[in-house]
Parts: sequence; structure tokens; C-alpha cells
Amino acid sequence: MNTIDFISESHLGDCIIHADFLNKLIKVNEHIHINFYVVETYKNQVDEFIENKDRISTFNRSEAPATAVRAWMAQYGHIKSIPFDFGLLKLNFYNRLCQELHIKCPYNNLIDLLPDSSLFYENPKDQNWDVLLINSDGHSGQTKDKPLDCTSFIEKFKHKQIITTKKYKNLPCTMDLNYSVMDIGRLSLKCNLIVGVHTAPWHTVMNKKNYDANKKFFHMDVNNFYTYKNCTTITSLDQLI
Repeated sequence: MNTIDFISESHLGDCIIHADFLNKLIKVNEHIHINFYVVETYKNQVDEFIENKDRISTFNRSEAPATAVRAWMAQYGHIKSIPFDFGLLKLNFYNRLCQELHIKCPYNNLIDLLPDSSLFYENPKDQNWDVLLINSDGHSGQTKDKPLDCTSFIEKFKHKQIITTKKYKNLPCTMDLNYSVMDIGRLSLKCNLIVGVHTAPWHTVMNKKNYDANKKFFHMDVNNFYTYKNCTTITSLDQLI
């Protein structure tokens, strides 16, 4: 069995995206084993996304060999202008990456990019929510390096059951539950509407189960957009008021 070393030099969201790719990659390439090197503080959360730990091993980034393959989606120059189609960037990057490694790519279209791991299942302890608000701070300029202003939005929809990913006043928050990003992905299966910043939790909640259920997504990122039928890019929560 051949071993491929990948290294992620980026944020947790990038690691989650790549972990989903690896889960699917080994299913269409039976002869490979993966070593995935990530930032140490992310390792435990990334481990939660690995389906087959016999064929995908995670390690701290500091242990990576010099020959490890970068898992950075902008490395081939596919971003020509801003805003760009994030789904198309992923599709083009992973197809190019697999071509260079001479392995089969698991992605043929945009729907293939949606996480559909068996690890996404409803937690019976989670209650149902009207809105999941991803108000966590992004680290790639998603909201022009300013915290998300959700005051007016929450006041407008105060009659709804809202749970956030960053503590806001007395609202319920996934941090209160000590939830990981995987836990948030599972929680999203019991949320009617998903709104917020295009940061790590987003890459767990925009999953195939939610897509097939025709959940409505309102995505916030000034740098990019999606073309999925049930996803709308907004620049401010005020657009929903």
C-alpha cells in the first residue's frame, strides 16, 4: 500500500474540508494510506472527521516530512478575482491535486463536495432549533475582520429558538455545551435555518443531509460565494430583517 503525506498549514475549516476529501479519496483508491499533518491545536477536532483510522492517520504539523503535499486550495492560482465561486475552487483544486499525484479524484461535480459522512447523525440529546447562527469570528477576512453584528437580527427574531456558535448575551450557544465542530454539524441536522459566517462550523453544517432536506443557508463571506440552489450569499444580517 502506498502512503501519501499531506500537510495543512491553514485554519481548522481547511483541515475539515481536507479530511472529508480524504475520507472519500481512500474509497476510490484502495491502494493508498494517508498521513495528514495538521496544526496541533486542531488535531483532536480533525480526528473526529476521520472515518477510517486504519487508512488515515493524523499527526502534528511539526512532525511532517519535508516532502509532504500541501493541502492549500489557493496554491494553483485558481483564484483569479474576488468574489470567487468557492465550490468551483474546491472542485478545480482537488482534481488538479489528484492529477499531479496520479490518483483518482472522488469529486466529479459540486454535489460530491458536500460532506456526507456516516459520522453525521442526529444526536438524540440535541433539541430542535429554528435558527443556527454561526457568529464565530472568521480568520480570512470573511466579515472584513470585524465581529459579526447580530444585534438587530436577534432582536427581530427574538421569538425564534436561536442557538449561536459564539456567546451572545444570554442566548444558548454551542460553547455552553462544549461542542466541537463535528458536534455542531450534527446539531445542524435539527435546525430549520442556517445563517452565518463562512468559517470552520460552516464546513460541517453545509452537508449532504441538510442539502437533501432543502435547508436554507445564508452564507456570509465577502470573498466568495456558493452556487447551490438552497444557499444565498449575504453581506450583512440586515438583509434578512
